[in-house]
Amino acid sequence: MATLYKLNAAYLELLEMMEDPDKDPAEIEAYLSELDGSIQDKIYGYFVIIKELEANTQKVENELERLTKWKSSLSKNTDRMKDAVVQAMKITGHQKVETDLVTATLRKGNPSLVIDIEEDIPEEYYKPQPPKLDKRALLAYVKEQEADGDELEWAHTETKDVLIMK
Repeated sequence: MATLYKLNAAYLELLEMMEDPDKDPAEIEAYLSELDGSIQDKIYGYFVIIKELEANTQKVENELERLTKWKSSLSKNTDRMKDAVVQAMKITGHQKVETDLVTATLRKGNPSLVIDIEEDIPEEYYKPQPPKLDKRALLAYVKEQEADGDELEWAHTETKDVLIMK
């Protein structure tokens, strides 16, 4: 059996492998099967790695949310500044303003659609959508059929074991 130090080092290496998006999953599986130790040691090591991966996933989610908000703010501020330039040019009657670094020109944009009353739009302008499966309703139906002892050829339920780690 590996010493605690080696076990920790092995699990740290495993964590690094798990965080590497370019790492081949087969290589990770092979490394997992080579880990030495009792089942308790392995479960503890896995637990530590799982908690670290979950924490890192949450950090990434938080950072994505922060960056998305920042991107939105930057975009809105850019649009506000462009609108201010357009308004200033319109008010002063300038179609073109030239400086040493930039030339700003007003031109007519492409028309955009504004819908006033959607109910009055002719049906021919709607795209037909393919039917979408309501999996929740279907699951309830299949569970009900199975509870009544009926087997369906086209669907069944499966129950998987769920790992709870505290």
